Amino acid sequence: LFRTFTASDRIDVLRVHDVSKAQAVQRAGRAGREAPGKCYRLYPASHFEKLDNASIPEILRSNLAAALGAAEIRKKEMVLTPIGTTLCRFPLSPDHARVLMVANELGCLEEALTVVAAMSCETVFDLDGSRDDSDMDRVRARFSNSVSDHLTVLNVVQAFKQEKQRSGHHLKEWCVHNCLNYKNLMMVLKTRKQLRETAQECGMQFASCGAQREKVRQALACGLFLNVCEYDRQEDRYRLLVRPGTTLKIHPSSRLCRSRPRHLVFTDLMRTSDLYARDVSIIDYEWVQPVIEEYRRNVKSYV
Repeated sequence: LFRTFTASDRIDVLRVHDVSKAQAVQRAGRAGREAPGKCYRLYPASHFEKLDNASIPEILRSNLAAALGAAEIRKKEMVLTPIGTTLCRFPLSPDHARVLMVANELGCLEEALTVVAAMSCETVFDLDGSRDDSDMDRVRARFSNSVSDHLTVLNVVQAFKQEKQRSGHHLKEWCVHNCLNYKNLMMVLKTRKQLRETAQECGMQFASCGAQREKVRQALACGLFLNVCEYDRQEDRYRLLVRPGTTLKIHPSSRLCRSRPRHLVFTDLMRTSDLYARDVSIIDYEWVQPVIEEYRRNVKSYV
């Protein structure tokens, strides 16, 4: 089981793949390494002959967007725009970095830094399965935001920071009590610090939107406009606005999975038994309409 990124759909897919012949031979070599042993393959020789000679290199099944700008562009006609230059300074994918740039314009950079840092790390919730779902839902309801998974995570990180300042010695116990992952939350704070330093180098203004958190959702919508979708009542699914042929569902882990908002934006897609959007927020189409219309004009001009 490993993750594969399909560039055409911008989807991370978890699939079970057969090993390659090279991997099978390598694993057979482990038998007898420490002591006498034999390797028994639980499939016929005919199946072995059908295996690929080698596995697909990870670089060919990974999203390389975060590496844009890492290589120097030497051709004079290939010059980055000012926006592109700023995007490349962040250790993020271009769409995540764009969220920060829009947030800077909207005056909600402090909140956006936390949200984007969390988007770049593993989930802040504890998924070890030691507690039943009803108990976890009850605990998580303390941090829940009714219109946004991203703002729910923002609430979690802010509560974690406050608890860290108040009683750092009992922080791990606090995380266990609230079904949160201490290690991942610490990584979010570390990532946020790095992003904040880069934002400072770019001359951004560290403003907070306070209670006007719809600005954070607006920044997410404009930065992740490729991930904006609209509810299709006939199919009871969501349809990507920039790629109407792609339909999806809200992931069951989302607090919004039982609701049917007209428009939403998500962090990423995951294909398992179906195509699911993870970490979603309800948005107003008016926020993202100019960006999507400009994108459609640009795409049409290149076709």
